[in-house]
Amino acid sequence: MYRMRYILLGGGAVRLAIGAGYLVVPSAMTGAQLAPNTDDSPDARLFVRGFGGHQVLTAAFTLAALRDRRLLAPALALNLLIDGFDVTSALLEARARARVDRTLAGGIALSGSAIAWALAVRALD
Repeated sequence: MYRMRYILLGGGAVRLAIGAGYLVVPSAMTGAQLAPNTDDSPDARLFVRGFGGHQVLTAAFTLAALRDRRLLAPALALNLLIDGFDVTSALLEARARARVDRTLAGGIALSGSAIAWALAVRALD
């Protein structure tokens, strides 16, 4: 049970930090090469912020599951669904671009690792 809690805490904290970056300071994520430059593209910046928002919300729900075990299964399902759709959208974009750049590779790796930790938590349950 303690291993599961540590995995949830770590995964939720990472998701919260990254999501807050995308939501609040998307230009900082650009500097870290985790997002495209959206300074001159407010519509694209809105989508980056929206992505950050869903990361923050998922993190908050995941961290809430640490306090109420009944939330564990729905929190894990939400994590798996969001990350599954993030990987799917990145793969669709890679196909449209006919290449995988750093941003797409990073998104696939980040969401793929989140899927792995959610599955690990589920296996420990």
